[in-house]
Formats: sequence, structure tokens, C-alpha cells
Amino acid sequence: MNIREHNQAIRDLAKELSVQFIDDTVLIVSVANRERHSPAGAVKEVDCQNAARCLVGNTHKLANAEQISAYHQHAENERQRIEQSEFKRRSDALRLRR
Repeated sequence: MNIREHNQAIRDLAKELSVQFIDDTVLIVSVANRERHSPAGAVKEVDCQNAARCLVGNTHKLANAEQISAYHQHAENERQRIEQSEFKRRSDALRLRR
């Protein structure tokens, strides 16, 4: 595949993904790549253009339902952890002012 075909494949896939993912957010999962020293299984949230580039380059694949669920659960846990940490920090700051 030459560079024109490669870039056209990315544009075509990005267009398909933008129809499938209306909010322009796609979850992709890395595949093991020895040359780039990247492990398999890292989930990332990217826009359709970047997803297309990664999918055409065979460095990632679309996340399945289980991986999507785990990603969202982890994100929610992190949000709650940060929220609790911020609440504690603010409470401590208020106590110091008294």
C-alpha cells in the first residue's frame, strides 16, 4: 500500500467511524507491537481521525463491550477518588483557617 492509498484508507475509515460514533469519541485497544515496545490491552479514548489512523496502522483495534465497560468503570472510580481527595483538601483548608 503506497502513501496515497494509506491516507485514503484512513480518510475512508474516519468517515465510517464518524457515522458509527456520532460524538466523535472512539475507544480503541492497543495490540502488542514488539517494534514499538507497546503492550497489548491499553484502552484509549480518541477521536475518529486518530482511531482510523491507529486501526489502519494495525497498532490498535476497536474495544469490545467488556473493555468499554471496564474503561468506564475505571474512569468513574478515578473521578470519585479525585472528588473525595478534593473534598478532603478543601475541608482541611477550612479547618486551618479557623
